[in-house]
Formats: sequence, structure tokens, C-alpha cells
Amino acid sequence: MKTRMRCFGLALLVAMAGSGATGCGAEGDDQTEDELRVFPVSKESVDEARRSGDPAKLAKILRALASDRTALPANHVGLRIERAKQLFDGMQVAQVGAIRAAYIAAYAEDPEITIRSDGLAQPLARLQRADELEMVGALNAAQMTADAAVLDDLQRRATSGPLSAEDRQTYFAMLPRMGLWDAPVRAATHDHSLDALERTLLGRALDARRTGAGDLDTVLRRIEARLPQGSPKPPPGTPRSRAIAVVASSHGAQWQELMGWAKEMLARGYHLQVFTAEGRPVAFQRDSLSVSVKTVPLGFGCPADLDPAGRTGELAAKLLGNTAGAATFDPSLFGAVYLAGGLGFNEDVAVAHAGRRSDGSTGTVLAANPNVARMMQSALGDKLPLVAICHGPTLFAAIDMNVDGHTEPVNKGINTASLPPFESYVGFTGRKEIQFTYDVNTHEVLGNAGGNTNVAADIANMSRVVEARKLGVDIITGPGPQAASALAQPTMVALQRRWGG
Repeated sequence: MKTRMRCFGLALLVAMAGSGATGCGAEGDDQTEDELRVFPVSKESVDEARRSGDPAKLAKILRALASDRTALPANHVGLRIERAKQLFDGMQVAQVGAIRAAYIAAYAEDPEITIRSDGLAQPLARLQRADELEMVGALNAAQMTADAAVLDDLQRRATSGPLSAEDRQTYFAMLPRMGLWDAPVRAATHDHSLDALERTLLGRALDARRTGAGDLDTVLRRIEARLPQGSPKPPPGTPRSRAIAVVASSHGAQWQELMGWAKEMLARGYHLQVFTAEGRPVAFQRDSLSVSVKTVPLGFGCPADLDPAGRTGELAAKLLGNTAGAATFDPSLFGAVYLAGGLGFNEDVAVAHAGRRSDGSTGTVLAANPNVARMMQSALGDKLPLVAICHGPTLFAAIDMNVDGHTEPVNKGINTASLPPFESYVGFTGRKEIQFTYDVNTHEVLGNAGGNTNVAADIANMSRVVEARKLGVDIITGPGPQAASALAQPTMVALQRRWGG
């Protein structure tokens, strides 16, 4: 108690004097959790936690650094960045992973969620983007360094010859885990103002290797030019009724919307093949990769049972590692198509932009990627069941089907569920990644295409499943990540109805 009072008096004197002192802890005693909420985290406290090697103690220090938003002479963001770098200096990926696991166990959210102020009822005062970059960078330094080393090795070998199928699997499984690794589609060439934090940090880690190989995008393109083609075929003997094609975005899929459904399907022995519009790796919204128990019911963050660091991550590595381009899709090999959503879906799959609609009005116009459009036309031709979640159903408004001698959008005249108009709110609260500059009201674009939507029903039950049928094609939709696992059973029923067995 005396130590706490002595520290409290010292902290007040430091704050009043405007001193640059770094708080209590000089005597070597641990700061309590209460003290860590009030006083600056001292260098000695960080050193003590590091010496202990205890992930729980390190997580407690990290919590104080990640959650503090004070701006005093003796306790400011620059100091907290310095302490965060000290905390993680020289750590290996496994050590950081253990701290993250201890943090989630203690606070029910990923430390990155705390740093970004993305948790439930976290402070409205968010970190400046430059400060957020440095804090997130300290947390993820070990992983970014390791990933940059892999990319550097791949690009070095790519300069002298073709890369292997194993290299392809490594590359396509690794990039999605980073988050939004690709250049924003709505930014001008060489304009990095819309780059995601993780893209900036990966580029920085690559630059630190001083290879002279060029910027991040140059390195990625060099690697991809030397990779063999994917193998978008189910294992020999797999019946169509057990094989499903999955369309995901290279500019921001949502982890739960893909893996919440995929985990259920894989557990029941189905073969899943991921396709992207241009054959590049999938990218995930970074928030959807971060465990956040309290916000998951609201559709934000990752549920603990789908933690990418656990068993689900292992499943995803195998699934994503064999991603292929939509142009290679063979409808005769698959029994259904699943459209994984995410904000990026309207960046590279059903691309949204402001324009003039067919009725002369102005607003959001959708244009399906040509490769995806051909893929979907062949799927419609074989009457494959279509399952979509979140932004995924917008593709039904962007492609046509033949109806009684004329063409019309796939969703015209049928009921669908899709993401309610939350994008503006997500942006207002700072939870929307900076690269997503265009808000898409899925209900509006589906309604403009002649479809039937119900905003109130989707808001009231984000786990609901809406089933429709048009010209012999089953069309099954869900409004958001909460519906992912609920879509598995209807998918299986539709497969059985179409193919039997």
C-alpha cells in the first residue's frame, strides 16, 4: 500500500511538473493492474515482465499499453509506442502468439482489437493512424518479419526459374493471413494513402531486408509470374454432389463468412475449391481475423472457435493454398457455388461504382468481373445451387439469366437476405478499413434489380437464412457473418435435391 501511495504521489508531481519521467517501477516491484491503468508503464515493469517469460504478465503490460488513451507529459502515446516496441523486441512468432492467447483468455479480445479501439464500449478517442500503425507494428513485428523473409526467398528463386507447387501453396496460404495485402483498387497507382496498416507493415518489413527487389507489389507480381497454375479439380472420384466452388475476394473477404460455413462443410466430408476473380490469393478484412468475443454477436471480429491461430487456421491453410482463378472453373466438376462475402466482394467480384442505371437514375452500379460472370453463367447453365452471404448476394444483381426469351438479373422477383445498410455506421465508428471508400447498400442494389429484400428482418435476425428457387436453381442467402454456419445445412439439402445421393 505504501509503495502504491508513494507511486501515486510521484505520478502527480511528474504530471504537474511536465517531466519526461516514465512512472513507477524503479524499485523493481511489479505494477498492479490498477496502477497500470493510472500510471505510465515503466521500462522496469516491461523488463520485469520479459524476464518472467510469463505470457499472462506480458499480456497485462500489453493491455495497459493498448488501452491507454491519456496524453500527459509523463504519459503520452510516444512513450507507449516505445514501451510496446521494448515489450516485443527480439521475440519470435511463437512467443508473441502465446502472449496473444493469454491476452484473449484474460480480456476476451485480440490485442489488436484493443489497439484499434474496435471492441465493445471502447473509447471514442481513437489513436491517430500513424500511432496506430506503430502500435500494431510492434505487436506484429515478428510475424511480418517472418512473412517478409518467405516472400524474399520466393522472389529470389523466382528470378532464376519456375517455382514449385509447394511454393504456390505456401504463398497462397500465407498472404490471406496477413489481412489486406493487396493494393486498394480505388487508389491511384503509387498512391499509398489508402493502404491498410498490415500492407504498410509488410512492405516495411520487406524493405528492411534491403534486397533491392523493388516495392511490395513488384515482389508479389514477380513471385506470381513464376508460380505454377492451381489445380481446381476435386480429388478423383469425387461426385459433383460433394464438391463446391467458393468465390472469395482478393480485396477483403470476411473470415467468419468463409470459414464459419467451410468448417461445417469440411467436417461433413465435402470438397471445397476456392476461386478468386483474377486468380490471386484471398485477402481478409483484418478485423475479421481478430478474436473479439463481445462484438461477434454484432457481426464484428472473429469468434473464439474460429480463431485463425487454432484448428480453423490449419483448415484454412489447406483450403486457401489451392486457390485458383475463376477463369479455370469447370461447372461439370462441381455441384454448387458459395459466394463468400466481405467488403472486398464489391471491389473485385461484383464491382460497385457510382453511375447511371438502366432506368436513367444515378446511384450504385454493379459490374461483375468478366471471369466471375462467365463462371456464374456456366453455373446457371448447369442449374447449380447458389449460396451467398453478406455482400455475396449483390452478384445476383450483377449477372443475368434467360427468362421466357429475355434476360433479367438473377435476383429479380425472388427473396434474398443480405447485409443491412451498416457500412456508413461502421465507417463513422472507425471500424471500417481505410481502403473501402465506397459504401454499398446491398438492399438498395438488390431492390433496384427487381429483387425482394427485407431490411428489418435482416437486422432483427442476422443469422437468418432465406431460400428461394428460380427456374430450377436454388438460391440461398444469409445477411451477415452470424449466418455462416447456419447456411451449411441448407447447402447440403440443395445439393441433395439437385444431384441426389
